[in-house]
Amino acid sequence: ASHYHLNNLIWIVDRNKFEIDGPTEEVMALEPLDKKAEAFGMHVIKINGNKMSEVDAALKEAYEYKDGPVCIIASSYKGMGLVGYQGQVTSHYVSLGDDKKVVDQMINYIKENDIDAVVDELDKGSK
Repeated sequence: ASHYHLNNLIWIVDRNKFEIDGPTEEVMALEPLDKKAEAFGMHVIKINGNKMSEVDAALKEAYEYKDGPVCIIASSYKGMGLVGYQGQVTSHYVSLGDDKKVVDQMINYIKENDIDAVVDELDKGSK
């Protein structure tokens, strides 16, 4: 993409650190993902993918960048807002199906919580 100077390509990576078989760094390490994208000539933007203000700002920056392709690495928490699934490898392949109770629980969690504050607390715990 960078060889052809594609300035209209935006690649968004949901970096939740899980794949279906477990944590990515235990199954097949991806880091340093930013350096790998840069090696392919991409402009890299790293954000917290659970904070919509950061997602919006990154997309704005990506659309304005005209020197080649862009890779947005959005670090996120798998299953954010789903009590019992958040941060669990099992949330990778879970089907909520017709379980309206679980969907209502997620919607209420989002309505009742300042998601940015929840993410900040999770970030503090992971450092």
